Amino acid sequence: MGLVALTGCTATAPGPVRSSVVTDAAASDPAATAATTLDAVQDFWRQAFPVSFGTGWVELRGGLRPLDSGADGDGALCIATPDQITGNAYYCPADDGIVYDTGVLVPVLTDHYGTGGLTASLAHEFGHAVAARLGAPAEPLFRELQADCLAGAALAALIPADQRITALAPLLDFGDQPSVTPADATAHGLSVDRAQGALLGLRGGPPACRDVGPGDIDVTLGRLTPPASRAPRDLPPVTVSDADRALAAPLGDAALAAAARLTAAAGDDTARGCTVGRWMAEVFGEAGPDAVGGRLTDPDEALTFLRTRPDTSPDVVVGYLDGFAGRC
Repeated sequence: MGLVALTGCTATAPGPVRSSVVTDAAASDPAATAATTLDAVQDFWRQAFPVSFGTGWVELRGGLRPLDSGADGDGALCIATPDQITGNAYYCPADDGIVYDTGVLVPVLTDHYGTGGLTASLAHEFGHAVAARLGAPAEPLFRELQADCLAGAALAALIPADQRITALAPLLDFGDQPSVTPADATAHGLSVDRAQGALLGLRGGPPACRDVGPGDIDVTLGRLTPPASRAPRDLPPVTVSDADRALAAPLGDAALAAAARLTAAAGDDTARGCTVGRWMAEVFGEAGPDAVGGRLTDPDEALTFLRTRPDTSPDVVVGYLDGFAGRC
């Protein structure tokens, strides 16, 4: 991931895994926090992997390598110089190790997203190392969604339940742009795709991530060809609060429409989120390019509105994802 960048498996989710819960306390030393966070993720997989997959864990041959992108000197694991990793963390398949930028990436993630967001980002990269031991999907997009799934499985053990959806923010903020196609070597999925991948792991644990493919996630990326421009579209009058209108305004009209649907929805938070998700699924791809649902980014707009709306329960977000995927 860059910043600035269950199939038919019948295995059951593992029982409780002893792990050090990652806290969201402020850290005076981001590099030390990143090292501690990766140690916690690694300890989780040392315990969970044998329980989940029936075979022993193999330690990373190349280890975990912090690297200050602003420093002089040699690179590490797949790169020649430190500046090649600016704002990034990655798994190097050739050397079976993880390198992460302590000069830019770690401080930015910690400042913007807290320790939970840092954990999700690093857990995604560690997910690629886990996938290398399982056998990753052939398609680049599903390799990334598998890593998101494995990150979700780790977060379920390392992050308090009420913080897990928030912790996913850096993964979702860096979903693909509409110009990316599912066949692109760099494809990660739209925000709604990445959220579905992480939710798969959060709910099903590591066994849900053994193979991740079209049967697990109905990928939104590539389902519509968006028009080149993003001109404003006229909407019928909607009833929303001033606060919701202000939050939706910079996101787009799909966010405003989602706000109206949420305002009118009945039931508990999960049911209300499901109502919004079902509505988006109904209009997505059925509306013309000048109506809500007619553009590839509309499901992401609604998701961003819901997950960034102050005081909105994570259950609303999960309900939206389930509704959009037809699970409720």
